[in-house]
Amino acid sequence: MRAQNINILITHSLGEVDLILPMLAGLCSAQSLKFRLIFTSKNLYQKFLENDFYIKCIQDLGGTFTFIWLPNKYDTLF
Repeated sequence: MRAQNINILITHSLGEVDLILPMLAGLCSAQSLKFRLIFTSKNLYQKFLENDFYIKCIQDLGGTFTFIWLPNKYDTLF
């Protein structure tokens, strides 16, 4: 069976990661799953990178993470 690929957007807070990680852990143990967390806020991504626990959990589950900026009310890039 082919691995499922899931892309998850993290847009508002790191609490979204707290909610998603247990669900991904259950899915990864039940089936072959590849996932990627996509952070859309530079501030959130920087806070995420400072947290070793989140990074270790995602790596242990075989997932990846990246930053793709989308216009939002949290970043003032303009």
